[in-house]
Amino acid sequence: MKTIQIVASFILAAGLMTGCAKKEAAPAEAPAPAPAAEAPAAAAEAAAQTAEAAAQTAESAADTAASAANTAEAAAENAAEAASSAAAH
Repeated sequence: MKTIQIVASFILAAGLMTGCAKKEAAPAEAPAPAPAAEAPAAAAEAAAQTAEAAAQTAESAADTAASAANTAEAAAENAAEAASSAAAH
């Protein structure tokens, strides 16, 4: 029972860390309409910015997944320690 509580605590802690690590998106301001000649360049720049933001989000998600994996590994190690300690007593 104690092992389950320890594992549940680690899972809850990982979830809280993940939720707290999320950044709030800044509200987007509507840009002024560009003249027709500048529209393709503006669209390309917007696409580049969107791609960069997506890459940053993917990197953040990968970091969060790695952190969760590390937390799960630590929880498994603690559970194994608790089980061996309980078996010894």
